[in-house]
Amino acid sequence: MTKVLILSDSHGLTDELNAIKERHQVKSMIHCGDSELDMDAAELEGFYKVAGNCDFDVRYPDEQTLEIGGLIFYVTHGHLHNVKMDLMGLSYRAKELNADVIC
Repeated sequence: MTKVLILSDSHGLTDELNAIKERHQVKSMIHCGDSELDMDAAELEGFYKVAGNCDFDVRYPDEQTLEIGGLIFYVTHGHLHNVKMDLMGLSYRAKELNADVIC
């Protein structure tokens, strides 16, 4: 079984990101936004990443669809789908993309 490290909202905590990467050492890593780092920051090396509402580097995509270990992952930050109100918009978008996992 493929292991995937999924995290979000690290808000500039670079030492913590490095510690998490070192502790888990997996091939596939996903950051779901609000890193508050530049897209090419060393701490984010190896991560699939998307923009959060606190990310200002315009190079971040708003969403990504990835195939990992035979599963389709839909990756986005919740603010684009108003997840604090309900999960229907997020669910519909994931269904459009045939996603197995929503991040």
